[in-house]
Amino acid sequence: MRKQDLFDRFLEGKKNSLGQVPSILKEILDHQITIDDVYDLYAEEHPIVSMRVSNLMKRLWREDGKLIKPYIDNFIEDASRLKNPTFRWTIAQIFTECYHLLSDAQKQLLLVKIKENLMLGNDWIMLAQSLASLEFAMKKRMNILDSEEILRKIAEDDRRSVSSKAKKILDSLND
Repeated sequence: MRKQDLFDRFLEGKKNSLGQVPSILKEILDHQITIDDVYDLYAEEHPIVSMRVSNLMKRLWREDGKLIKPYIDNFIEDASRLKNPTFRWTIAQIFTECYHLLSDAQKQLLLVKIKENLMLGNDWIMLAQSLASLEFAMKKRMNILDSEEILRKIAEDDRRSVSSKAKKILDSLND
């Protein structure tokens, strides 16, 4: 399928709906469309398309983590250039939901990207997902002490969902 045709399919429907995600997922599972074709759409950094691509990727790893495993290194590498909040919160979700599939090196590299998320922007979903992943990493006994300064800043955020999570992590670090 042509990239533009697939891009257009991801744009179909109301902005706050799944659009064609369920039918595209079925086509991937039926080997009519490749995961590569879908993943490559992240490069467009279009907010609606990225949101729907992330939703599809999440459905894939929940269906069978082995489907997404070959793309984990791509997510890590592309996080250096893609700043779209949806892409960024997806890497945080991969860390927590696919942790059992990750190599030790991938765990460390994803954690670095998650910490970068905290400094990158103001998107509350990206911050909330990244904080949840940071808390998860802490429970897995990974080192997050170098995040203390940014956590203090986020703890002052006006949005309670973000600030309360940062405060909770800070409290745990000080225990």
